[in-house]
Amino acid sequence: MNKKIQLGDRVKDIITGITGIAVATTKWTFGCDRITVQPEGCDEKKEPFPAFSVDEPQLKLVKANVLKLRPIKKTTKKVTGGGGITAGFQVKKMVTRH
Repeated sequence: MNKKIQLGDRVKDIITGITGIAVATTKWTFGCDRITVQPEGCDEKKEPFPAFSVDEPQLKLVKANVLKLRPIKKTTKKVTGGGGITAGFQVKKMVTRH
């Protein structure tokens, strides 16, 4: 059983082999949790690689807690089409541990 991936973890897409940092999660109506991954590094133009989203089971945890995150204010608010909890995190340091 895989450890649940958290924001700030380094992960690897088991289909493409691309690694990056988990930067966002979304929960879908019929139970599909998706994670947005920001690959580390830049292309030859010094542009960051594009982020991508995949179903959580498609990712493998490489290293937990690569970015130190601290919770910021949690709120409950109405969202168009329903309600839900929104939560955010703030990066404590922009230094990654390899």
